[in-house]
Amino acid sequence: MDNPRLEARSEVFMDDEGLKITKRCFLLAIGDDDHSGNAMHLVLSYNAFDEPTTKKIIVVKAKLSNLIIEMCPEVLKSITQLVPEFKAMFRFKDLFPNKAGMDRRIELMAPMHLIAEITMPKIRTASEAAIWNKINEFRAIRSRNKTEEEKKRLETYKDRVMIRKLKALDSKLKNIDFDIYIEVQKVGTNITGNQNFYEIRNQRLLEVGILKQEIRIKKEGRSLLINMGGMTLNTFFAFSEIYRFVKTYAQTMKAYMSNFTIQTS
Repeated sequence: MDNPRLEARSEVFMDDEGLKITKRCFLLAIGDDDHSGNAMHLVLSYNAFDEPTTKKIIVVKAKLSNLIIEMCPEVLKSITQLVPEFKAMFRFKDLFPNKAGMDRRIELMAPMHLIAEITMPKIRTASEAAIWNKINEFRAIRSRNKTEEEKKRLETYKDRVMIRKLKALDSKLKNIDFDIYIEVQKVGTNITGNQNFYEIRNQRLLEVGILKQEIRIKKEGRSLLINMGGMTLNTFFAFSEIYRFVKTYAQTMKAYMSNFTIQTS
């Protein structure tokens, strides 16, 4: 290990039985230096005014100074040994999430399930993967058999649902302005060599990370500014209007490319 900050927080000592114990620091969140500054700054403010016409303002400012992570074959091996210990926590992955109207669906499906088990006993021996494969096969057949009018009607319905959701989002954000600013000074992952190899053991071979990046999401009135990784996106209309524009533009480009292909073929 040749990272001085991690080295300063690691040590080698002998236990009561005379065994050599190496304690190493693999994860360190720290400020700009070891004596001043914090690893993370977080400022939250919410301004709600008595005047009903004045918009609420939310400001979130976060700064991550330094996050150092060391990865080596020994750490990866320890992780692979640790994960199976928590495997029992994920054994309930087949539970169905509770949703609105679930009690009514159970009430309607229970008699059909009982009839299917009595009349078709082979279903009980079928695997879940085989059932889903059959369901997807029927879905593909039905999708291929749809007419152009049915496809257009379904697409129109999906557009109406999306526009309704975006209008609801616009309504919720109408009286709220916010400014979210996140600054990352440095997040580095150091890949070190195996301790069994003398020349490269505990030495940094590769460092991958993020350096001096800013993320900003600011809403003021109807405009929304998103700045991430040096790229900027600024919108000046409601989300529903932007969605309509993008859909219309995409359909126009699709029709143009289709006509262009026919004319040049």
